Amino acid sequence: MTRILRDSLQEEAFQRNGYLKTALLSDKDIRAILEIYKKKEVRDFNSYSERPKHEPLSFEDLREIREKAAPILAAQLDHIFSDYQIVFIEFLPKGAKKSYIPGHQDWLFTDNDLEHTPSISCFIALTDVTMENGPLGFIKGSHLIKDLVPPPSPAPIAPLPLIQHSYLIFKYLDYQELKAGEMIIFYNNTIHGSLNNLTNQDRIVIRIALTKKSARLVHYYLFPDQQRNSIIKYQVDQDFYIKYRNERITRLYESGQLLDEYTELEKLTYQYPAYTTKQLEKIFVSLGNTPTVHHRYLPEAEEKNDWKNRLLRLFRRNNR
Repeated sequence: MTRILRDSLQEEAFQRNGYLKTALLSDKDIRAILEIYKKKEVRDFNSYSERPKHEPLSFEDLREIREKAAPILAAQLDHIFSDYQIVFIEFLPKGAKKSYIPGHQDWLFTDNDLEHTPSISCFIALTDVTMENGPLGFIKGSHLIKDLVPPPSPAPIAPLPLIQHSYLIFKYLDYQELKAGEMIIFYNNTIHGSLNNLTNQDRIVIRIALTKKSARLVHYYLFPDQQRNSIIKYQVDQDFYIKYRNERITRLYESGQLLDEYTELEKLTYQYPAYTTKQLEKIFVSLGNTPTVHHRYLPEAEEKNDWKNRLLRLFRRNNR
């Protein structure tokens, strides 16, 4: 795979596991970015729900966040990454007592070619991330599962190949606690999810999406018809990702519209594997994963054994 980290040992671990933890920000940097966060009054609009939540920030707000935070972040990212471009920046708070995010892969924003054009996310803690307030967890090596195709937009309307395996994924996730200023780097197609925030305080992080400087930016959009088995691939620019948030794309999709202001590159068949639980667990184990269940922190509904059925009902409703 193409190299993007300056340190060869970090690069080796990153390519092998699909995620990597490292230090990034000083206390001064954290204070400067939190000041941007507070001025914009960012709220938690990312927790999993049956409908996309209203985006409280405008395009101008999101662009201002990018322009003000990018110089602070880039000054430190330059020590870790080589030959990269920042695609977008967003705050990802998990509100007090807010719910888990089930195991998933993130949208790709580059050509689906991990070898040359990786889509990478940096999850940077601005407050401590603990088992109590909703840490991210990862399936080691899952970015290397060849036939597992990351879903297109919009979410959760696009068929989700992992949704029926959420219990298994939570069982095997490698949960990562972070001190403020530390970050997790991961490939967007690495399977990940997060636990509930059990505390009375927001868990505040900032996410950076980046890729190789030479990579073209694209977006994969589910073709709006009843079959839901084809994707349109568009060439886009950096502003796309703050202009077309998931809730706006959902409205366009539901009205049958295409993304006409962008160039259509190709139409693809959306094919994803129908793994059984045993098949997927065998893959996880072969990649070096072991069960890491923390019953105290897993979704409360799991104890009643009905949260899986709720996710399946959501999946079926959106894919009638």
